[in-house]
Amino acid sequence: MTDAKVRVSYGSNGSRALPLTASRGLMESSNYVDASGAIINGFKPSQLENRDLTWQKTNSWNFGIDLGL
Repeated sequence: MTDAKVRVSYGSNGSRALPLTASRGLMESSNYVDASGAIINGFKPSQLENRDLTWQKTNSWNFGIDLGL
């Protein structure tokens, strides 16, 4: 045997396919009618907040042995 090596590697990859604002709650303008019948401009939620939303992650391990005979 002229050569022997053990190789080990670890890696973590992710996908950035989500927009940066995908986890934030968003508001949009909307008109409301009060008790007297008047129209009032206001805001309402258009997207609920999701704090658990993260980018996709994949972890991987590799190992190998190189031998020279």
